Amino acid sequence: MKTCLIFIFSIFTCKVGFLQSYDSVANYHYKNGEPLINCTDSNGQKQEFWIDYKIFQLIKVQDNYLMQGYFTSIYKVAQGSYKNNKKSGIWEYYKGPECAINTYKTENYYDDGSVEEWKNEYSTVTYFSNDSNKVSSKVFFKRDTILINCENKSTCLATVGGKELIHFLYADLDYEQFRMYLGEYERQILRLKE
Repeated sequence: MKTCLIFIFSIFTCKVGFLQSYDSVANYHYKNGEPLINCTDSNGQKQEFWIDYKIFQLIKVQDNYLMQGYFTSIYKVAQGSYKNNKKSGIWEYYKGPECAINTYKTENYYDDGSVEEWKNEYSTVTYFSNDSNKVSSKVFFKRDTILINCENKSTCLATVGGKELIHFLYADLDYEQFRMYLGEYERQILRLKE
């Protein structure tokens, strides 16, 4: 009985401690004894390594009474570095509490302001120029690479082997990348390769 009570008490204590230190959860990066997670400089600008978290609460209902007890968990949403309040280097994004280990998207922020994005869910790499007017992407489908070029955030052209596959609106980029990954254009790709 003592073991069970100690175990329950330690879980409760950890949860409370976890909630109290929300801004500095996982302080395992240190410099001169000071944590380097979620820090701002004297001007209030984000600097160094950051981990973004989301609070997820479940309310337990028993016997038609609300708030008999509730459970709170905190899970990692993203992690990466800031330099003068701008994202810098590689950022990893996570889907939810059950996927906190596996990234679904990775972005690389370059010093010139351009961004490269990898979507692990459906094998794509997308490059956004520093002024964001030019977007290029690669979708990997089986042994083929579908190249997508979008100009001025209006229309996009997808090609396979230098041959036109499809035109679509920039607003539909994610949707069309997903359709390509699923193989919805497989027949058209086979025809282009003949």
